Amino acid sequence: MAGVLLLTVFVVRSTLFTVIRVEGQSMRETYQGGELLLVTVPDLWLQGPRQGDVVILRYPGQQGLFVKRVAALGGQQVALRQGRLYVDGYPVQEEPGVVRDQRAFGPVTVPQDSVFVLGDNRPDSMDSRMVGPVQKDMLVGRVLVQLTG
Repeated sequence: MAGVLLLTVFVVRSTLFTVIRVEGQSMRETYQGGELLLVTVPDLWLQGPRQGDVVILRYPGQQGLFVKRVAALGGQQVALRQGRLYVDGYPVQEEPGVVRDQRAFGPVTVPQDSVFVLGDNRPDSMDSRMVGPVQKDMLVGRVLVQLTG
């Protein structure tokens, strides 16, 4: 009986939820290094990513997982000007903790099968400005809740 319970817990944890430890400073102000995040996996399969979601992802050719915020979806045009994020030419109301970067970027159009991600600590974030839009199949899950911090 204990074996079945353990197997059930493993299957649920690996297919529905996972726990990720934050490393680095790219999401500082929102999430600090060392904090644990509960990540839901099937949300992205069922609903797809939404603008503003905090997601866990992989970058092609990079080791490890990354925590970033979805700034724009496939087909949208994204730009950064004077520290402000613009999607399809309109300024985006962002989370209060975003640390702005004054460097200009774009505009670029995000490919249909991809998302454009940014760290909330823009001056210290390796994100789509450097690595380009991220294909949706590189997304691991959506952050559901912060467990520690």
